[in-house]
Amino acid sequence: MKRLSLILGAALLLSAALSAQEVQNFRPSSVVSPEITAETVTFRLYAPYATVVTVNPSWLNTLPATAPEKAMSKDMNGVWSVSYPLPASELYYYTFTVDGVRTLDPANNFVIRDVGNFMNALIVTGGRGDLYAEATRHGNL
Repeated sequence: MKRLSLILGAALLLSAALSAQEVQNFRPSSVVSPEITAETVTFRLYAPYATVVTVNPSWLNTLPATAPEKAMSKDMNGVWSVSYPLPASELYYYTFTVDGVRTLDPANNFVIRDVGNFMNALIVTGGRGDLYAEATRHGNL
C-alpha cells in the first residue's frame, strides 16, 4: 500500500509538470504597434470581436482624462489601426479604449505606471526624446 501511494504521488507531481511545457505552435503577435516613420505614428491593435476601438495619445492634450480620442478603423484581419502626424521628439504615453474599456497595447512592452494608471510609452527620437532612450553600451565590464 505504501508503494502504491508513493507511485501515485510521483505520477501526480510529474503530471503537473507536463502542463508547464511550452506550446510548440506559439507565435508572437505579428502586429507592430506603435510604428514610427519619418512623418507618422501608426497605432495598431488586434481585436477581431471589438466594435469600437479608440486611441488616446498624450501629445493631443496634457490631461489624459480630457484628451480627445481618435476612432480607429478595422481591416479584414481584425486589426484596428490609426495614424497621426509625427509629434515633436519627446517621451509620450497612450492607451487604447476597446468597447469602453481602457486597455494597454499588447504589442508594446514599454509601460509607464502613474499611481493607479498604466499607460504604454512611446519615444519619438531625434531631439529631446533621445534623453529617454538607453545610452549606447561601450565595452564589457
